[in-house]
Amino acid sequence: MGLFDTTEQLQDYVSVTSDLSLQTMKPFFVLAELKHIFPIVGRDLWKNIIENTSGEGYEVIVEQARFTLANLAISLYIQNGGAMIGNEGIFFSKTDNMWRLSDKDKADMRAQFYDAGMMSLDMLLETLDAESTAGYKTIWKNSRQAKRFQSLLIRSASAFDELVQTFHSRVTFASMYDLLYHVQQQKIVPIASGFFEALLAIDPDNEESEAKKQIKQVACSALALLAVAKALRIGTYERTEFGFQVVGAKVNNPSDQIYEYETDGQAALEELRRLLEEHLPDGYVALPKSSDDGYFSTNSGIVVA
Repeated sequence: MGLFDTTEQLQDYVSVTSDLSLQTMKPFFVLAELKHIFPIVGRDLWKNIIENTSGEGYEVIVEQARFTLANLAISLYIQNGGAMIGNEGIFFSKTDNMWRLSDKDKADMRAQFYDAGMMSLDMLLETLDAESTAGYKTIWKNSRQAKRFQSLLIRSASAFDELVQTFHSRVTFASMYDLLYHVQQQKIVPIASGFFEALLAIDPDNEESEAKKQIKQVACSALALLAVAKALRIGTYERTEFGFQVVGAKVNNPSDQIYEYETDGQAALEELRRLLEEHLPDGYVALPKSSDDGYFSTNSGIVVA
């Protein structure tokens, strides 16, 4: 069983004509899952939503899953919907009563459907954490997608949002795992040296020394800011009036935006080292100045995240 059995059912979630067949949409459903959904919630949880027809909170979760899949699939379909591929090549059908959208119109429509799908996916993540869906909450908490964040200094969307204002915060944060892990390994671990495992275990909500709380806060700031700088440089994220967010199509972000996050992140990285050298927590081995390897700069040049 899939999330959609008929075109009429699909029409409950996206505005499409009745002649759009599910067979036509099938490749786009699969692509939406591979590109947008599996990296966020994982295959196992998504399979569970599709295959189970009952359970605590199922109705709410499946509604959000259908809205997510429908909108993300349509956003992908817009790119080449109507294209006919055969032995004679690739061409588009056309009648006297219809015309093809301009590239700009297509891009605008695609962005609208993509945004709706990501908004619903963000709501799905929120629902999975709710007590009213306890069964799915357990499945989600035990999933590989959720557990992998335990290896990071920043482990939740709310903690990330305190450092960098985000839009669709849960789904944006979930999509950031690889970038955050890379920056953590390349920037934070070498500076924290032998103290990193202890740094990872510091819980500001428990009885920790003020020095350790401060070190953890600065380390998290450096991680968040440098990861955002890298994300903006790659172009699969952007900063809008609503906040930092993942996007469906690659963008060219302003260099001054990237520079802003890089310099702020670099300053936090330098403050982290200063605090470590000041407090010398157990396990920390101070690095000689000559071993900076580009982590610190004595001038105002950009340090690539």
